[in-house]
Order: sequence, then C-alpha cells, then structure tokens
Amino acid sequence: MTADNLPATDERLDSVPPSALDPALHQPRRAASMNERLEPQSPIFSVAPEGCLRCGACSSLAPGLIAMGEDAAVIVRQPETVEETTAMYAALYNCPLHVIRKRSVKP
Repeated sequence: MTADNLPATDERLDSVPPSALDPALHQPRRAASMNERLEPQSPIFSVAPEGCLRCGACSSLAPGLIAMGEDAAVIVRQPETVEETTAMYAALYNCPLHVIRKRSVKP
C-alpha cells in the first residue's frame, strides 16, 4: 500500500521506459473541448414548417442556429461544435409540437 492507502501500481509497468512504447498506440487521452468541431457524421436538423406555432422556444434555446421566419422557425445553419449541437438538441426536445427533426448522416 502507498501512503494514500491505495494499492501500489504494477512494478512491471513502471519499469518500461517511455521510449519503448509505440507512440501510435499509447497516446495520452484528453477530454474533448466543448468548442471542437464535430465529426462528419453529425446529425442534420430541420423544421417541419406546417406544424410550427412560432412560439420562439427553439430560437431562444439555439440562437444563431434557429430563427423565427414569417410562418415558422427556420434553421439558419447547422451546428458546428458540441456546444451548438447541445443547444440544437435542447430546442428539439423542448419544441411543444415536435416539428424540429433530426436526420443522421452516413459518413
């Protein structure tokens, strides 16, 4: 046991010099940033205008992505970051008539 009352690490792993590890297989992991670009298989969002109430819930949850048109909400642009995609999903799930649609894109 170590001073923190945690089990000691495997000494065999500790004795491997970093130069012996294949860098392609042993890359350090890092958390994704909220502003990183999404992968090409990102969903495509759309609005079915025939059912839109123009309540504005979607445009307030995803400003810059959804705007209010004359007759219905309009997708201004597709999300490009994780944060924007999260906002678009919030708009999708909070639409009272469920007129915001998501379609997956095959790579």
